[in-house]
Amino acid sequence: MSFHIVSIDSPQCSLSCKDGQLTCKTPEGEKKLPIEDVASMIITSFSANIHSHLFLEAAKHGVALIICEDFKPASLVLPANRSTDTLLSRALLKLDQKTLAKLWQQTIDAKCRNQYSLAADLCPDDPVLSILRETANGRIIRAKISG
Repeated sequence: MSFHIVSIDSPQCSLSCKDGQLTCKTPEGEKKLPIEDVASMIITSFSANIHSHLFLEAAKHGVALIICEDFKPASLVLPANRSTDTLLSRALLKLDQKTLAKLWQQTIDAKCRNQYSLAADLCPDDPVLSILRETANGRIIRAKISG
């Protein structure tokens, strides 16, 4: 079984859950995914309609809902049975600013490395690739010097 992170960013979508299927309806059509295969949902759409039954089914299946405003998390809805995640979230809130900044820096560095790797696989002969490599490596070097 795989666990997906579902990102909802369509400006005109309706989210629901029926017969164990997460359903996203847009003007382009309808997509379904078994709710049991979903680890979390990130909702960045500013006008998505969310059926209340989806919240209940998400909770039953241990799915975290992250609701964003301006592409920044505004709400984190965790099922009551995910106490370990709740404890983890509380522990993260207690971290000092220096540790949080270091963790954030490591996340950004990893994203830069991943973007470079993907670009290298997709377009190995692209001249811009060297700039991406230098940027990714530069971030890592700067992080090691300042850390």
